Amino acid sequence: MKRLSLSLSSLLRLSLRLSLRLSLRLSLRLSLRLSLRLSLRLSLRLSLRLSLSLSSLLRLSLSLSSLLRLSLHLAIRRRLSIRRIRFSRRHRSSRRIRSSRLLRSSRLRFSSLVQKQTWPPLPQLHLCPILPHQLLRYKSL
Repeated sequence: MKRLSLSLSSLLRLSLRLSLRLSLRLSLRLSLRLSLRLSLRLSLRLSLRLSLSLSSLLRLSLSLSSLLRLSLHLAIRRRLSIRRIRFSRRHRSSRRIRSSRLLRSSRLRFSSLVQKQTWPPLPQLHLCPILPHQLLRYKSL
C-alpha cells in the first residue's frame, strides 16, 4: 500500500510536472501565436499607414509637380506678354514718332505754302476746313 501510495504520489508529481510543462509549452505557443497575430495586426496597420502616407506623399509630389509646371507655364506666358507689351510700346512710340514727323512736315509745308501764297485748287462743295495733313493731297494736283 505504501508503495502504491508512493507510486501514486510519484505519478501525480510526474503528471503535474508534465502538465505544467505542457501547459507552459501550450501557453508559450499560444502566446507566440497571439504575439504573432498581434504583431501581424500591428504590422498591417503600420504598413497601411505607411502606404497611406506614401500615397499621400506621391499625391503631394504630383500636385507639386503640377504646380511647378503651371507656374513655369504662367512665367513663360508672363514673359511673352511682357515682350509683347514692350514690342507694342516700341511700335506705338515709333508710330508716334512717325506721325509727329508727318505732322511737322505737313506744318512746314503749310507754312511754306502760306508764305508763298500759292494755294492748290480746292474741290467744290467742301464744307469742312482743310487740315494741314490734307494739304499733301492737294499739293500733287
